[in-house]
Amino acid sequence: MKKYIRCAYMTDDEIVQRFAEDGIDTTSNPSDAIYILQDGRMIKGVYQGVRSEDHRCAECLFDDFDRYDPHFWDKLFEATGMVLVHPETNKALIGRGQSLTYEQEEILEKLDSVVTTL
Repeated sequence: MKKYIRCAYMTDDEIVQRFAEDGIDTTSNPSDAIYILQDGRMIKGVYQGVRSEDHRCAECLFDDFDRYDPHFWDKLFEATGMVLVHPETNKALIGRGQSLTYEQEEILEKLDSVVTTL
């Protein structure tokens, strides 16, 4: 398996821990994911077939800015390297200049998602 290249200043373990502290779990089901981390772990946003988390829940990752910051999404992608997944539309969003890891590409292929840059 190809090793991923880290491009963010938050580790995936830190991201998972912060989401968990806010009551947001990981998932092994790509169809339930709203974020894909660089190592391929996925943040769960769908429970019992219903979207229960909004993508803006990622503001729990940061102490120095929130979702009302006009550069929220740029900062989020730069800090985490995550891919935002919109399972209902088979679309995925990444930051400008962001490269996908092998693990992220594999999951997006399974989802047949179209990747768009912010």
